[in-house]
Parts: sequence; C-alpha cells; structure tokens
Amino acid sequence: MRLLGVALLVVSGSLRAQQVSEYQLKAAFLVKFTAFVVWPPKSLPPPKEPFVIGIVGADPFGRLLDDAVKDKSVEGRPIVVRRFAWGQSLDACRVVFMSDSEGRKVARLLLATQGKPILTVGETERFAQQGGMIGLRVLNSRAAMDVNLGSARANGLAIRSGLLQVANSVIDGSRGGSR
Repeated sequence: MRLLGVALLVVSGSLRAQQVSEYQLKAAFLVKFTAFVVWPPKSLPPPKEPFVIGIVGADPFGRLLDDAVKDKSVEGRPIVVRRFAWGQSLDACRVVFMSDSEGRKVARLLLATQGKPILTVGETERFAQQGGMIGLRVLNSRAAMDVNLGSARANGLAIRSGLLQVANSVIDGSRGGSR
C-alpha cells in the first residue's frame, strides 16, 4: 500500500514538473484513484466490459480525462469516460466526478449515488465534509485530497491506506472525527 501512496506522490510531482494544467493533474488523479479503491466484486462490470468514470454536469476536462484513461484498465476492464446530464442514471459508473460549477448540487449527487458502489469525487470546497468521498483540489500547483472514509464504507467501498496516507484530511464517519 505504501508503494501506491508513493505512486500518487510521483504522479503529482512529475506532472508539476511538466507545468501541467489543473485539469491534467486532476485527470491523472482520477485515474490513479481506481488503484486505491476496492469495489465489491459483484459491483464491477463483467470482464471486458468498460469501467466507467462519469462526469455529471459541466465538464471542465475537455479531452484531458479521455486522454488520461487511454490504454488504462481496472482489473482487466478498460476505463472509459462518459458524460451525464443531471437526472440521468449514474448506475453504470464506478467513479463520478462533479465539477466546482455544479457545487450547489452536491446533495443531489449524493442522493443519486446513495447506497451504490460509486466513488464520488468533487472539487467543491468541503465536498468530503458534505458527504462526498474524495474532495480533490489543486492548491499552489499541488493536488490536495480530503477523504470521507465513512461515506465510502456506507456505499460498500474500501479505500486503501496508501491514499489515506497522502490525504490532507480523513473523515471517518464511524468515529465522527477527522485527522
């Protein structure tokens, strides 16, 4: 697990060295998150079926996220990116990203994914504190993550220690506190 945490730091460091944009960095992290989350086996699509990262609402990535997932897979399943309008079913997704411009709709996203094995990632301030699983921001050209472990567990997901070690804060709903 420690190696995975180091991998995230290397991604962050190497991308910063290349002067990448905020959304190139966030796209790289979205892809890397798939290595740090354990989905219930029955929730994953059949082998060879795509592993879907969904963007709900406004898409700040353009082609950057599509480029980041190219030739990437999760347990043999190719990663694909799909865009969703509000109100569309997100059930095919295993990861859903919500941009800052959709900030007022955090509760709506959480309701749509409640009880489902879907990793929710958002860039709004206090996303994880509001019940999202990973709040992802870029501060001073560095990725900063807040992880809500309680929300992940409530939806049947496990987050590996390597990600928790590099998170800015970890909210553990079962204990009601954070570090």
